[in-house]
Amino acid sequence: MKKYLFPVIFFIASLPLSAQTATFDGIHLFQTFLLDAPTARTPFGEAGLGISDFDGGSILDVGVRGGFPLAERFEIDGELNFRNVDPAGGDGRSGLTDLFVSGRYNFQRGPTPVSAGIYVTLPIGSDDIGQGDTDIGFFGALRHPVSRSFVLTSTASLNFYDGGDTDLLLAGGGIIRASRAVHIVTEFNFRTDDNYALLSGGFDYRSSSDTHLRGSLGLGVDDGAPDVAILFSILKSFN
Repeated sequence: MKKYLFPVIFFIASLPLSAQTATFDGIHLFQTFLLDAPTARTPFGEAGLGISDFDGGSILDVGVRGGFPLAERFEIDGELNFRNVDPAGGDGRSGLTDLFVSGRYNFQRGPTPVSAGIYVTLPIGSDDIGQGDTDIGFFGALRHPVSRSFVLTSTASLNFYDGGDTDLLLAGGGIIRASRAVHIVTEFNFRTDDNYALLSGGFDYRSSSDTHLRGSLGLGVDDGAPDVAILFSILKSFN
């Protein structure tokens, strides 16, 4: 039961309280980048490099993700990567991942934005790297400010996989404003059906009004997650 405790605490703690400060909408999460609560007012994109190390090998992802506002409260997002899988004791394999597409509608703004949405993976990826599946999920997310420098985040997603499996993602975390240009992003993601639990911490440095330099380090705390996950990226808004 202990492994269920942390995500539940994060999710309950971020339920609405009284507060009147911003929710750092311009600071994006790392693990649940595409399943977050705020909706953008202008298009944005992120290009990045991710490395995940497992007991049985490693995965290198190079890709892009981003979002586009279709209406005042509706945003569509997507992600696509080129992936190299390097198993321990075997030959490496490379190819495109499936295209991840999500849409969210923000039905509550103000101090505690709340959004709900749906995602689907389009099976354009390579079978050689375990891609080529059509998965679908439904999610809800919110942010809530605790103080002027600390915002709680949470996401819950019900996921249906191509092979017939179903699981629940529970994610929670916080965004800390360290300075006008630097924010610290902490996250804990837990999946109920595949022994996946990943704790991560990252930074978001705003180098200019529309450009952010970002990086995160994740540590797996259950067998289904990578032992170590590292991400470096550049995010840009298009005003």
